[in-house]
Amino acid sequence: MKTMKINVCGKKYPVCLNARVLVAGEERFGSLEKFDAAAFSPDIAFADFIWLLATMLDAGYKVAKREGEEPEKPGPVFCNHFSGGYDGFLDVSAG
Repeated sequence: MKTMKINVCGKKYPVCLNARVLVAGEERFGSLEKFDAAAFSPDIAFADFIWLLATMLDAGYKVAKREGEEPEKPGPVFCNHFSGGYDGFLDVSAG
């Protein structure tokens, strides 16, 4: 399991890449190899980027809550911030 925080529009959110994210990726893409190729490519499709980000945000929120943190839960409106694309939008920092 890998966790970190990302900064989106000045707010920090926990994200997590854990077994649940990998299983969801395998289900979405048909295999772990296809998930890896699609999800971690610099040419990721926008819909796949939004799905991966939302899935990792959900996992990060659950892990943070389980560890006693009180993270802000990103909601559906969160994706509206991406209407202009995502290049340079995320500031990823270790957390």
